[in-house]
Amino acid sequence: WITLNIGGKHFTTSKSNITEKEPSSMLARMFADENDHYWMKPSLRDASGAYLIDRSPLYFEPILNYLRNGQIIIDKNVNPRGVLEEAEFYGIFFDT
Repeated sequence: WITLNIGGKHFTTSKSNITEKEPSSMLARMFADENDHYWMKPSLRDASGAYLIDRSPLYFEPILNYLRNGQIIIDKNVNPRGVLEEAEFYGIFFDT
């Protein structure tokens, strides 16, 4: 299990959720094995051990759900443009 601190909100998910669907994304590369050519050093951790990423948790939640189930579902109160911009930041491209 991996816990991410995205803009002050904690998200916990399995390593496979982060690494398998989008293996070249920033998130996947952060948690790839050091021998993997996609590997990059993870970010710093907060006091609880969660990996810190200074981005919007509001826009991250639909991205994480996409990595979990392969569908992009955006709450009606969330701007889709913000989700798309965050996905681009993470190197995630939705299969729509």
